[in-house]
Amino acid sequence: IETIFRSLGLDTLFEFVNDHKVALKKISSVLKPKEKEEEKAPQLSAEHQKFVDSIKESVKRGKYELPILPDMALKLSNIISSPRGTAGEIEKLIGTDQSVSTQVLKIANSALYGGRFQISSLKNAVVRLGMRKIRSVVFAITMRATILKGQKIDIIARSLWRHSITCAMLTEELVKKFRIKGVEKGELFTAALLHDIHKVVILASCRDVCKKMTGYFPRQEILDLIYKTHFEKIFGDISKKWKLPEAIVENILNIRNMEEEISKSTAVISLCNK
Repeated sequence: IETIFRSLGLDTLFEFVNDHKVALKKISSVLKPKEKEEEKAPQLSAEHQKFVDSIKESVKRGKYELPILPDMALKLSNIISSPRGTAGEIEKLIGTDQSVSTQVLKIANSALYGGRFQISSLKNAVVRLGMRKIRSVVFAITMRATILKGQKIDIIARSLWRHSITCAMLTEELVKKFRIKGVEKGELFTAALLHDIHKVVILASCRDVCKKMTGYFPRQEILDLIYKTHFEKIFGDISKKWKLPEAIVENILNIRNMEEEISKSTAVISLCNK
């Protein structure tokens, strides 16, 4: 990881390696908002304006479908959060879905987590990965199906998924590598994975509007404008429907609303996001 980041010239990471406390302060100062300048609305062509207005109307009328939190991820979180939850219950739950259980075994035997011997049972996979790591893994596997849907605009969704899962894995590894205290790795993984979840909803609305505008496909800057405009409304609805833990919601909100003093959690997620 260090060699890769050195080749990219990201000096901040190496300050993080040598002295993460100093680096966190530097990251905080770099990421905090500058004096707000009066933002001018971009000049849009008639076609782009029609697209932006259509999305705005959909959001205003609540004509968008919120993603459903994968049932397995929800049940797994309940088991792990319960003081009575056991590895046996986790094994039994994962075993009900052949696709998920196959991928969990594959990850448990991967170079990243693999031990001296290959394992072939879910019970051993749960033991090797640990209960909290299993939650992160299953959440990522089941969320993939939620994000990757659709046709033409799915090209953007795939890019969004790669960014989200990479950000989540980097976040978890940095917390572990630098032994940052007071930070729950599982919650940070989930916050990093979901920090762009509002875009999934917006992309679904974009897909519907594109069907009505034959031959039209939005440029990235148009999508960025729409993402920014409707983030608070859509993410607020998702967090309520999914009953996301307060710590996860705060981290996701803080990435976009940087204050002068930010938490270690927000700093790490922001660094990985960039």
